[in-house]
Amino acid sequence: MNYLIAPESIFGSILFLILGFGFLIKGGDALIDGSVNIAKRFKIPMAFIGLTIVACGTSAPELFTTTYAGMAGKYDLAMTNVLGSNIFNVCIILGIAGLFFPFTVNRINFIWDWSWLTSITTLLILFSWDLEIKTYEAFLLFLIYVIFVLSTWKKLKRSTDDLDDSLPDSTALKDSIFIILGLIALLVGTRLAIKGGVQIGALLGLPDRFIGLVILAFGTSLPEMVTSLTAAYKGHAEIAIANVMGANIANILIVLGFSGTLNNFQISSKVFYPDIFISLMVTLILGGLIYFGKFKFPRWQGLMLILTYISYFYFFVI
Repeated sequence: MNYLIAPESIFGSILFLILGFGFLIKGGDALIDGSVNIAKRFKIPMAFIGLTIVACGTSAPELFTTTYAGMAGKYDLAMTNVLGSNIFNVCIILGIAGLFFPFTVNRINFIWDWSWLTSITTLLILFSWDLEIKTYEAFLLFLIYVIFVLSTWKKLKRSTDDLDDSLPDSTALKDSIFIILGLIALLVGTRLAIKGGVQIGALLGLPDRFIGLVILAFGTSLPEMVTSLTAAYKGHAEIAIANVMGANIANILIVLGFSGTLNNFQISSKVFYPDIFISLMVTLILGGLIYFGKFKFPRWQGLMLILTYISYFYFFVI
């Protein structure tokens, strides 16, 4: 079996993972601090920062990994990396955030983001029905992201509910440097973590679908995890949930959109079912939990999402 990264030693793989985690933790911290300060300085809604700068930055690993895998003809790795990341983001990242840092959800912003994510995930299912994402379909996905960003900005700039009137202590230049260094650290950390994780998977003889859904998905979701949990810990719940929602939207519209324009994406039947449908299902479960919880996210809902992921892993992955 040909792997994305050639197998090496277990010791070297573990070392890559440890170094990767270190870069990810520091990078997430710097990205959050810089983004929050920029939002305060220019009166930009926190939710928009989470949906754009933070979400796109933390989705960069998925973009690089999926594009590389797709160009190498490893379509199962490419697709399951995106789908596995989206499932992991909702169930594990928001699950852990709710379990340890219960938060209240902005009703209007969540309904907007959730409606977009549900719609584009459904659209992805329709595009994938013939087990292929054609070039023009991928381009349409990318175009929809532009529409999403513009319409989101138009909606959020009319509201002052998500603005912070306090001014940051740092300068705009320093904040920009923090964001750039944070993104660089996230990319470096992800590269190291993925390299170590995929090598371990290769040494253990795991199939491409498992590597994509579990190892690559976990590795490329580490930036979202670190960023969202850091935001939740620091009391920026809007960035925490908007980052996850925005990252999932970006994974479909930007990652698959850009990668798919380079060549048609072939989708195996074992990826189409159940993985794409599970991605939609966990999004619907998240919406139901928050709606019936009256837009509060207590610990039991976080635990419910984590258990959902464990069930998916047990019945459909291993």
